[in-house]
Amino acid sequence: MATVKRPPINLDQPGRLYVGDLLMILRIARPTLYKGLASGRYPKPDGHDLKRPFWRTQTISEFLQSGQ
Repeated sequence: MATVKRPPINLDQPGRLYVGDLLMILRIARPTLYKGLASGRYPKPDGHDLKRPFWRTQTISEFLQSGQ
């Protein structure tokens, strides 16, 4: 059975990132992300697709550049 590989995440292109994407980019576990969202350490989602939160690539790029 072939494994489906996701394309690399490019923060220079407009797009949406979901929880799984943030976990890979930030190299953190899911509970750490949600604790960080609650405490304000990580940026709040830019919106929701149905119930799934999403962040714009620009939001995460700016967050990473800020050195947080």
